[in-house]
Amino acid sequence: MRKNYVTTYFVLFFFWSSQTFGTIVVLNGLTHQHTGFDGSTITGKITLKNDNDKPESFVAYKQDMLVACGKNEVFSSTETHDRSLKNWIKTSIDEKKLVGGEQYDLSYTINIPRQVDKKGTYWVVIMIEPGDPISTNEKNGLNVASKVRYAVQILVDLGSFEYPKMNFEDITLKKTQISSRLVEVQLKNEGQFAVRTKLQLEIYDEKGRKIKTLEARSRRVFPEKCSNFEIEVSDLARGKYDGVLVADNGNGLIGSNLTIEIE
Repeated sequence: MRKNYVTTYFVLFFFWSSQTFGTIVVLNGLTHQHTGFDGSTITGKITLKNDNDKPESFVAYKQDMLVACGKNEVFSSTETHDRSLKNWIKTSIDEKKLVGGEQYDLSYTINIPRQVDKKGTYWVVIMIEPGDPISTNEKNGLNVASKVRYAVQILVDLGSFEYPKMNFEDITLKKTQISSRLVEVQLKNEGQFAVRTKLQLEIYDEKGRKIKTLEARSRRVFPEKCSNFEIEVSDLARGKYDGVLVADNGNGLIGSNLTIEIE
C-alpha cells in the first residue's frame, strides 16, 4: 500500500540561547548582533551540534524577515526590504552531514559596501533546516512528519548607535473571560536602530492604589517598524481600573493610560 507524506514545519527564533528540539541543535543563540561601518568586514559563526548518535545532515539558507506595522513577521526568499543584509552576507557552506555527536561552526562573512546611505540596523535570517523529521505520526492515512527550522537572526548596527524614539501606535483591550482581559499593544520605533524593549502594565484601583504590575515578554522593535506585545490581565473583581502602560527601551520611558472595566 502506498503511503502519502505531509511535512509540517516549526520555525524557532530569537529568544532561546540553546535549542534541543531536533537532532541538529544550535548552541550559541538565535540572535547574533554586530557593529560595523562602511567598507568593513564582519565575521561570525553559528555553532551546531548533532545531538544524536547517528549521522544527520542540515541545510543553511538565507531569508529576509519582513516586518510591518499591523502584520506578523514573514520570512521570504523572494521579497526583501531596504535594510536587508541578504546580499552582503555569505556562509561557509550551504549543507553538511554531521556524524553522531559532532560539533560544527557554520561561519559567515558580512562585507559592508564602501558607501551606505542610510545608517542604522540591518538584518537577515539564516535558516538552519535539519535533514530528517523529529517525529512522524499517522493521521487519516497520511504520515505527518514534523520538522524544526531554526531562524538565526543576524543584525548589524552601522554608525554610532542612537536610542530611538518610541510611540504607542495602537492599544486594544479584548475580553477573554468574565474576569480577564487581553491588552494588545503595537509599539513603533521611529528611529534608525533596532532596540529590545520591555513593556509593563501597572493597574490601580478606584482609590489609586497599585494592585498589579504585569510584564510582557520583551521584544526587539526594528527601525521604522512595529512590534506587537500582549499582556493578559486576570483575576480582577468587578469594577473599573486605571492602567498605565510603560515601555522601556533601556534609555527612556514612555507611558500611556487606559481603563480596564470588569463587568
